[in-house]
Amino acid sequence: MPISRKHRQRLFWIAHSVGWGATALNAVNMVRLLEVMGAGIHAPAVAILLGIVRAIIGFVFSASLLRYLLRIARKQFRIPGQFGILIPSAFLVTALDTAFSITVLQILGLSESDPIITNMVAGTILARVFIYMTWGGLYLVITHFFDVQDELRRTESIKQAAQVAELQALRAQINPHFLFNSLNSVVAELRNPAVAEEIALALSNYLRYSLQYEGQWRPFGEELAAIESYLSVESHRFAGRFEYSVSANETTRNFLAPTALLLPLVENAVKYGQQTSPPPLRIEIVANTEDAILHLTVSNTGTWIAPSEDGRDRIGLANLRRRLELLGENVHFEVKPVDNQVVATIAFSPSVDTVNCESISD
Repeated sequence: MPISRKHRQRLFWIAHSVGWGATALNAVNMVRLLEVMGAGIHAPAVAILLGIVRAIIGFVFSASLLRYLLRIARKQFRIPGQFGILIPSAFLVTALDTAFSITVLQILGLSESDPIITNMVAGTILARVFIYMTWGGLYLVITHFFDVQDELRRTESIKQAAQVAELQALRAQINPHFLFNSLNSVVAELRNPAVAEEIALALSNYLRYSLQYEGQWRPFGEELAAIESYLSVESHRFAGRFEYSVSANETTRNFLAPTALLLPLVENAVKYGQQTSPPPLRIEIVANTEDAILHLTVSNTGTWIAPSEDGRDRIGLANLRRRLELLGENVHFEVKPVDNQVVATIAFSPSVDTVNCESISD
């Protein structure tokens, strides 16, 4: 789950406070340990106060100066260069930290209360460099991790947007193809006004479906209803030479699926079935769901004509195959001859990522 910038800032300040709080606690424990060992600290309370003050100085210097220097480095250099800048930056911040700490001791008059206290400041320079380098290293690693995650999300968003755009372009090729065929059917029946009106009504039902849906995902029953309107048009066009059946229960009709999933197969069955099937051409559509998988079968009487045999590019099937590829790995698509029929099958199991990808177009 992505972490928002505001949440990252909150996590930074929590980790920053805990880290320097642990440093202050460690200084207090060191003073107590020296007391137990008889190291001769005559003003342990002052030494403890110094440890706390230095932790506060480190808190401020690392969050302001060191982070500022590292931010500049992140804008100017890649990772190796950033760590290269970290080393002199840690020494610079340590020098300023030490000078500031000694100045505070002198202002408060604490430098003369116990000589060991002043030596503690000067003697911890390398330790402070190590602390600042550790702090800076963690800062660079964590910010780089978040940068990589942001870039991956941006790349995925661009990829999903490109997929949606391609799906929309492919769908735009399918709808005019169906409209062209349907209008031809209406024109063919103009001498019979009642039949032409019935065909026009079926066509309008399909266009209503095509124009009113929002987004790419709709209950599969809406497409089935549109397909039944399409088949009704074709049954009038090929009167006496065309039969069809559609089988799907209520659960299947309510299944969320990409739009225009089945229509290219039906169009292909009608178009090429008319060329190879003895009359009447029979088309059977069976749709069912099992274990959250949508199973679709479109079969037509006739024989399979390979694309290379008729010399035509089957845009409908090619577009459908491409659309299914874009939907991910949870799709199976196959067209094959079975006995005296051509059978096309689709098995589709939508994933959350796929649905989210499609919802970009809403």
